[in-house]
Amino acid sequence: MIEIPIFYKIFLKCILYIFYPLSWLYQFLFFLKKKNTSPQKIPNSLVISVGNLSVGGTGKTPFVIYLSNLIAQLDNTIQITILSRGYGGKNSKQGMKVENDSNPIFSGDEPLLIKKSLENANVIIGVNRLASYQKYANTNTGKNVILLDDGFQHFAIERNLDIVLVDSIRLLGNGFTIPLGTLREKHTALKRARIVVFTKSEQANPNEIEKITAKFLAVNPSLQIYHSYYETRSLLNLLGDSLDIIQVSGQKVFTFSGIASPETFVNSIKKMNPALLGFQRFKDHYSYSENDILKILKTASEYDLVVCTEKDYVKIKDYKIESNLAKKIYYLKISLCLKKEDEFLDYLRGMLKITS
Repeated sequence: MIEIPIFYKIFLKCILYIFYPLSWLYQFLFFLKKKNTSPQKIPNSLVISVGNLSVGGTGKTPFVIYLSNLIAQLDNTIQITILSRGYGGKNSKQGMKVENDSNPIFSGDEPLLIKKSLENANVIIGVNRLASYQKYANTNTGKNVILLDDGFQHFAIERNLDIVLVDSIRLLGNGFTIPLGTLREKHTALKRARIVVFTKSEQANPNEIEKITAKFLAVNPSLQIYHSYYETRSLLNLLGDSLDIIQVSGQKVFTFSGIASPETFVNSIKKMNPALLGFQRFKDHYSYSENDILKILKTASEYDLVVCTEKDYVKIKDYKIESNLAKKIYYLKISLCLKKEDEFLDYLRGMLKITS
């Protein structure tokens, strides 16, 4: 057994003593915020929140896209509206309706990705989501479904259903709330939820999932538990050319990303058996300049392919890069799949009757 150095133990204790009170302070302030917020009902609408217990990286954007497509599959007369804070977007404070040609600098990268994936849906951003909805939504007397992206801790809007996503790899982290850990709320907050979805289940430890599931059900025995996973579809470059994933084997691949949890993305590339794999990480929601991309291409000059995520792609696709370089940059096209999808569809059918 490796003995942990005494100075390291002292350092960890100091960190604990400093941040533990701040973690409790965070929980107290969060409690006050929740208590002093009166949820407002949006009339003639079914409201579904998709959120999480922790900060970043659980896969909310792919799930919102997946959920929207399922709802449209069940009833294509429903008007779907996604309300997002628009994190990282300059227009987050004032709000805006996101269009296909919106600039991610103003809309934020994730709302733009959602809009490009769901052309018939309304995507609206704003710190004050209710005000943004009232200002920009195409309200009608028909069937309306509103999805609150990252909405579990957004108490200003009343909802009919809370879906909470949990990263199968990170689970609850160290179990502490911010700033000592990554949790926004303790797992006891799942009393408010109806559904928990473990994301990235293809990388999960079954024993750990079983333990944490029991912990969740002890808090809320009526929780419905689902597991999702990602399927890699193909690689597409900036010129619109596609590359089958089997063609990556034996190639030298350089990857870059500005997402909260890039491990799943990198692992997806590893499974393609590249001869060499390089990686450059940027902070979540990083706003790339053309110069950044040129620097990446220079760094990757000895590589055959440069691959990023679709979230990165929406921020760089309109940059004027020479075609001989642009054809080298690909993004990974993935889709989210849900185990027991038929059961989930039946549940959604029941929920959608509220809109009738």
